[in-house]
Amino acid sequence: MSEGNWYLQQIDPDSTGGFPCDNCGKIYKHRGNMRRHMVYECGKQARFQCSFCDRKFHQQSNLKRHFENKHAMLPKFSKSITVYRTRTIS
Repeated sequence: MSEGNWYLQQIDPDSTGGFPCDNCGKIYKHRGNMRRHMVYECGKQARFQCSFCDRKFHQQSNLKRHFENKHAMLPKFSKSITVYRTRTIS
């Protein structure tokens, strides 16, 4: 599995009851995770950008985790830290 996709499980949906994404075929153990993927991630541009290294994320919680792990020498992530959403191109 590629880096960043560690949470995906390569399982056979017929034998284990996994939930595949109708768009890209990724398989999730839990239906809620698959639905979140379809709503916020699959085929969509990342909406949240780190203001320190320009890395982009689909979910704000992933930006928060990145910020706390990669930029630990900076103040803790808080509501006072500006979170940038990237512009959606229509």
